[in-house]
Amino acid sequence: MVSGTVYFDATGTAVKEIPDNKRVLHYSMIPAELNVPVLEFLITTETIMYLLELFLSDVNNGVRVKPQEIVVYFSYAIINACMQAFNKCTIKTYLNLTMTVLQRRWRKLGSSRLFACVWHT
Repeated sequence: MVSGTVYFDATGTAVKEIPDNKRVLHYSMIPAELNVPVLEFLITTETIMYLLELFLSDVNNGVRVKPQEIVVYFSYAIINACMQAFNKCTIKTYLNLTMTVLQRRWRKLGSSRLFACVWHT
């Protein structure tokens, strides 16, 4: 999984909404080569980044995992958490770096690349 693609998605239909509480979503991360979830949780969006950090440090006997590609749907919470956990940067920093690469002023992103799933656009 160190150099592969992971798909990271969430659904809100798995848990009934509770009045006066934050919405709980079911999140799942699946490596493309396995087609089996390696990380699943039911939480509010505030703790996504924290759980990603725990997963990244524990999944490979303490050796930090860094996928080349992350496929997500248009969820600010997931995109922001992935940028912080995998690339240690904000969305704005990542977009600026991407623009620099597209303008051919830099050759490589040097980080996990984020892709939006076409089924969710």
